[in-house]
Parts: sequence; structure tokens; C-alpha cells
Amino acid sequence: MTPKAARSLEWMAAILATLVLVGCGDTAGRAKMEVRELGLSMDLPPGWKVDASNPRMFAKGDRTGLVLDEPLGDRTFEQCMETLSKVGSPMIRSRTPLTISGCQAVELVSEYPAQGSKAIKVYIHKNDHIVEISIVTSNEEFSQYESALREAIQSIRFKS
Repeated sequence: MTPKAARSLEWMAAILATLVLVGCGDTAGRAKMEVRELGLSMDLPPGWKVDASNPRMFAKGDRTGLVLDEPLGDRTFEQCMETLSKVGSPMIRSRTPLTISGCQAVELVSEYPAQGSKAIKVYIHKNDHIVEISIVTSNEEFSQYESALREAIQSIRFKS
């Protein structure tokens, strides 16, 4: 191999190593939440941790998240979601239909003026259940965390 070809291979190896390190940097240090009975996993925003006493809760300081689920029973997904989304009398700021891990879902951004908080809530239709993932921050911090919260939501997966 010529010296020029060897240098080219060295540069390509260095570029490849850099790309691998940069690609790994996005999730490095992030905790992962797993709710085994639901087959659910989710990468938490940077610095957030799963609660040691309740594996369905996660937090960073005063910011909190929670995973709930319940059977739909004789209600439709929409009926159940509408009922759950009104708890606490929030002001709904946006509603976005989603597909999460192949399941019908709806994302709501809600504001709770009396508490000074804002939440992203995702309602997922999983078989005969509704899964609610709620992440709450103060109104002042919401814009600072919104991007990381949305990344966490995009990472939600269900095992088949």
C-alpha cells in the first residue's frame, strides 16, 4: 500500500470514529424507563431519573413524569382520552395526532394556570388499554425543556 493510500485510510478511519462518537453522544448519560407489564420503554430527557420507589415515575427536580394505563372497557379510545384529558381542568394549547410504535396516539400540550405548570401528555391506544404518559414542568421552564421532552416521546417503544 502506498503512503498516500495509507494516509487516506487513516483519515477515513478517523472520520468514521468521529461520526460514531457524535452519534452516540445524543443518548449518552440518559436514563431509560421501562414498564415491563406494558412492554414500554422510553429514553428520558437528559438528567431525568426513574423514581426508585415507583418505576412508572421519573423526575428532574420539580419536573415530573408519570406513566399510567387503564382498560378501555366499553369506552372508545377517544372517549377515554377526552375524560382523562380534562382532569385538573387544563387549558389545552395544542392537540396533535401521532403514531407511536405502530399505535394510534394523541399528544396534548396543556396549561394549568392555577398551578403555574404546563404538561405534554401522550395518550396511546395499546390493544384494549389507554396508556397516558404525562410530563409536567413549570410554565417558565417549559420552552427550555420542550425539545428534550418531545425527543423522549419520540423514543417510546412497545415490545410486540
